[in-house]
Amino acid sequence: MRLELIARLYNRGYNSVEISKKLNDSGIRTPTGLCYTPKLVWVTQSKYQKRKERELKTLVSVDQDYFYIRRN
Repeated sequence: MRLELIARLYNRGYNSVEISKKLNDSGIRTPTGLCYTPKLVWVTQSKYQKRKERELKTLVSVDQDYFYIRRN
């Protein structure tokens, strides 16, 4: 939920400073319980975006007795 919220705010045009302020004002903390900084918001969004791109490029298939992962 936290990652999707950050992504939605970025898509709406918010920048890292505005997002960190909004998260902190709403009482949303990092998984370790810290306040968000603009840099942490940026890194979080960057990693989340890369993860979503990997998910789109990865195919998992089970074919008879074989299991394999193919990345495009």
